[in-house]
Amino acid sequence: PFERTVTMHKDSSGRIGFHFKDGKISALVQDSSAARNGLLTDHQILEINGK
Repeated sequence: PFERTVTMHKDSSGRIGFHFKDGKISALVQDSSAARNGLLTDHQILEINGK
């Protein structure tokens, strides 16, 4: 499977721009850090901050 590292930054509200449900990205906020970095719905997040 394809894996990559993505660095995202919080907006002024402290959010990075996606909704997470059942282990997968369920929605993206338009023009958010997540959207700009190429995250897609139904993708899984395997690790956050090395954990």
